[in-house]
Amino acid sequence: MKNSPLLSVIIPIYNSENYIQDCVGSLYFQNVSEEKFEILLVNDGSLDNSYEICQDLSREHTNIRLFSQKNQGQAVARNLGIEQARGKYIMFVDSDDRLLDKVVAKMLAEAEKHQTDILIGSMKVYNAQGDATINSDFKRCNKDGSGEYALLHGINTGSVCGRLFLNDFIKKNHLSFLPGIKHEDVLFTIKALSFAKRIISLNLCCYIYLWHGGSTDRSFDKNNKERSLLSNLRIAYEITQLIRRNTYSNSLSKYLSQKCNSLLASNLLLLMRNKSFGLQYLTMAKKMELFPVKGNTP
Repeated sequence: MKNSPLLSVIIPIYNSENYIQDCVGSLYFQNVSEEKFEILLVNDGSLDNSYEICQDLSREHTNIRLFSQKNQGQAVARNLGIEQARGKYIMFVDSDDRLLDKVVAKMLAEAEKHQTDILIGSMKVYNAQGDATINSDFKRCNKDGSGEYALLHGINTGSVCGRLFLNDFIKKNHLSFLPGIKHEDVLFTIKALSFAKRIISLNLCCYIYLWHGGSTDRSFDKNNKERSLLSNLRIAYEITQLIRRNTYSNSLSKYLSQKCNSLLASNLLLLMRNKSFGLQYLTMAKKMELFPVKGNTP
């Protein structure tokens, strides 16, 4: 690919042999010619046939670039994709999800029209029973505004999927995913929105999220619950550092402080059911100067 593509799609791959072909295949039903986008497949130390399937796909399509690393988690895989991305815009797709047909061309056209840092689409979410709902992360559709406005008016920060991020915006603000935590999308999204000057939320369903009960990251065993608690603690800490390092408006600083406190308060409620883990948690929270909690929650 001699010229830089308009879009880079980053897909981390880990033990996804049953889903990769459908996921990647959905990117070729978008009314976007292959020379205008690239797909970055990042194999994260898969133990099944995922890497071999990715190799076959890269031989079939010249706009697929394949990378491989030892297993380090989705955050590290996405960060590698960001480093390698050559497109004007970046989209994150999970390997067990897919895009709806003919949506990317519309998203790119709107991003170009409004010169956005972040463009947000809606998501069709299937639960474990196969029932689907349409989730819009920000319901004030087809109106552009700042990331601060979105944060102050109830945007859902739970996922980076189904969005376009301007590559230069990511690089300029040194945005990356924090390795070793759950919910890394939450922290990345909060950081990105805190810097974004122009975003738009489209009344367009573009992404299909499939819930797979066998996924380790989505399980509810004791270790995963404890990891979730520690992840929320780390996210709260990173938010406090974000406030200290940047000059935000009083409204945004207040929102971020309350977001931090909300994470801590919800954790404390969960810790009441897991007292044996509570001492370790509170010790870490004190070292991070997050406990005792100061101020209000939203």
